[in-house]
Amino acid sequence: MGKVTYKLKLPEGTRIYSTFHVSQLKKHVGTTISSLALPLVSPDEAFLKEPVRILKRRMTNKGN
Repeated sequence: MGKVTYKLKLPEGTRIYSTFHVSQLKKHVGTTISSLALPLVSPDEAFLKEPVRILKRRMTNKGN
């Protein structure tokens, strides 16, 4: 099995092929919201509106 294949654990007697390539995966777009944004709160329970400081920054060029 290669680095870009997956093998499923299926019950005995299952009549589908258990190994597939990642190129067969499709993006799932659902209508259900799976997470909610949490408000930013400081240790003294005050809501934060802006970051205090930027600790690290990295930029990459894509597509050039």
